[in-house]
Amino acid sequence: MSAVRILLEGSNSLAALRLLSASDEKGPWRQRWHGLAYNLSINGSQLSSAPIAMSPTRQRFWELNLNESEATPGKAPRLEIHWQPDRLIFLA
Repeated sequence: MSAVRILLEGSNSLAALRLLSASDEKGPWRQRWHGLAYNLSINGSQLSSAPIAMSPTRQRFWELNLNESEATPGKAPRLEIHWQPDRLIFLA
């Protein structure tokens, strides 16, 4: 994985989030990122959070925690993962 993008639904949305990963669903969980994600409408233009660069990892379980006290009401955020395989083979 090279990057993660957190997408918020609706205009003028803001959320404080934590992104965690683990090799096993029971843990241990490791915090990979924490911060604010946003989707703002300013003078007719959309301004959204930039993708978050990640160091390569083989952990397969991911969790996104939302701090509801620091979020605008709306739908749950979506997580978009940019993944690059170790090897790509084409067969004829």
